[in-house]
Amino acid sequence: DDLMYKKFDELKKKNESLNKMLYLIYGENDFTSIIKSIPGFSKIIEENAPKDFIWEVKLIKDEGHVPYNSEYEGLKFVFSGWKFPREKLKEATFLEVKAYYSQLSEKYGYDVEIPVMVLGDLGNDMLRK
Repeated sequence: DDLMYKKFDELKKKNESLNKMLYLIYGENDFTSIIKSIPGFSKIIEENAPKDFIWEVKLIKDEGHVPYNSEYEGLKFVFSGWKFPREKLKEATFLEVKAYYSQLSEKYGYDVEIPVMVLGDLGNDMLRK
């Protein structure tokens, strides 16, 4: 039961800045040990996590161990903000769009290029102005 606590404590001691993400999902009908340990683990993260450690813990009602939608929900969490906000695109400049994707590159640790569809929409909107 203490393994998660120990591992997080070790990670925290080694890294002043984590710059990582954690999405932890469990079911309401999960194993008793999981149900009992997750709330305490969440509290430890909440009280000790560096600001750049982005995390969320989610309990899914009426589900057991490894809820069916856990992978999908985790991907949505990790890649939230991936798309340039549609409502801002009509008024955005190329430099604003470029800066947005530069921030994503920094967040994910690799070069995130501006999607061709975004460039096309941006160009079409500029032609209409």
